[in-house]
Order: sequence, then C-alpha cells, then structure tokens
Amino acid sequence: MSVGFPAASEGDRRTLQLVMDAKRRGQLGDVEIVVMCRSNRNDIDVTVKTLRDAGINPRDVTFFVFTSGSDLHLKYKIGKTLLRYEGRDEREWHDLPLAVFP
Repeated sequence: MSVGFPAASEGDRRTLQLVMDAKRRGQLGDVEIVVMCRSNRNDIDVTVKTLRDAGINPRDVTFFVFTSGSDLHLKYKIGKTLLRYEGRDEREWHDLPLAVFP
C-alpha cells in the first residue's frame, strides 16, 4: 500500500502516521507499506523523521526512491554532472541538444 510522498506534504506525513498506527493495531493485515522519496537526502531524512516521530522503525516500510528521467530533467537537473562524468566541459551544457543527455 502506497501512503504517498511524506516529504512533499503534511497530509502525506499524517497519512503515513495513521496507516502505520492501523497496521500496528492489526487492522490492515499483512500489507507492505510503501513511501515515496525523491533521490535526495532531505526527502529521505524527512520521511525517516516522520516514521521515527510516529514510533515506527524505518525498516518496517519500503522506500520507493525515484529520480526524474525525462530528457528535460536529465539536461536541466543533472546535465552538468553528466558532462563532467564523461570528461566534457560543463560550460557547453546549455548549447547542447536534449538528445545528448539520455
């Protein structure tokens, strides 16, 4: 059962707390709880803090950690890093077509 994206909203953090409380009381049966996090430290830290604040061991849920994958995201979010990784000059980043980044 996916309980959302706790780092994104108070509502999703509250949902996580309520679902985990229900699971602890045996009201959900044997269901796997999944939380979503972007692949950055802050999102993961907020989710872990939410779990711990609710008295839940982070190992009791499954983390679905994701990152963007479109050509636009690859160029504008991590393009310079990709160029450095390939040994290219990151200053050429802006002038390169999207097709270079996938």
